Amino acid sequence: AVAVAARRPWLLCLAAAVLAAGLADRARAGLDPVVAAPLDGWVVLATDPVPLDGGGTSVLFAVDGRRVEAVAHGPPSWVLQDRLAGERVYLVGRLRPPRLPLSPWQVQRRIVGRLDVSDVLADAPAAPLPRAANALRRTIDDGARNLPRRARTLLTGVVLGDDRSQPPELADDFRAAGLTHLTAVSGQNVAFVLALARPLLARLPGRARLLGTLAVLGAFAVLVRFEPSVLRAGAMAALAALAAVAGRPAERLRLLALAVAAVLLVDPLLVGSIGFGLSVGASAGIVVLAPRIAGALPGPRPLAEALAVTV
Repeated sequence: AVAVAARRPWLLCLAAAVLAAGLADRARAGLDPVVAAPLDGWVVLATDPVPLDGGGTSVLFAVDGRRVEAVAHGPPSWVLQDRLAGERVYLVGRLRPPRLPLSPWQVQRRIVGRLDVSDVLADAPAAPLPRAANALRRTIDDGARNLPRRARTLLTGVVLGDDRSQPPELADDFRAAGLTHLTAVSGQNVAFVLALARPLLARLPGRARLLGTLAVLGAFAVLVRFEPSVLRAGAMAALAALAAVAGRPAERLRLLALAVAAVLLVDPLLVGSIGFGLSVGASAGIVVLAPRIAGALPGPRPLAEALAVTV
């Protein structure tokens, strides 16, 4: 705040470096493994349960604010399959420390232990905001139940990034075509949501429009489980809206750089996320290379620009 008020860029850089170091150290400190102990109480689903091919259900739980991974079989698995992230269940089981060293996948997701599930005795709804998001996800899923399985899982993948029930052959088809990014939520989903909300947002005055835009972005992030690519796109959209209200539109490369810095300050462990890195790399390619490629292509400009972005 002092650096901004005094307009001292060097002091702002120093403050950002100190803040980044402190937040990174705090994030790493949260990776201390859990201690082996029995568990008998309420826990929160940190992710949506994933059905396993060989039977059973895989899910991450938040136990006293710390994430542990679990695979449930039999009756507990059947109960968990109908739950969604943010909802609570009363579990009986045993906590165990993770196998060390933690993998990059575990570090990025803050997984610090394992949980052997013996029984699930009760369940309870999530907090108001996750509960509303879960209700919308269930509405979309119920609306697609009459579709064939491939079409249903494709719909939930494109709209919500939910590919948990996607048939292996469908995943192979998208992988072979190089189109797997279409079944993951990303910047295009954020753009669609803002376009859908635009008629309502356009009726609001400047600052109210900014708050409405931020609310839409935040609600969508909750709906799609804070996917790394959505965090990047949402941060860019929020900064663009803020710059527009302030009357100082920023160039796209600067928006990308500021968005990445802001997201990594909030969650430093995202630096190890492959999805986040791919999202940032793709965005940087579009911002830096697409205009040059479009300038070198012949033909109508709209077609050349669309082709340049794809390339």
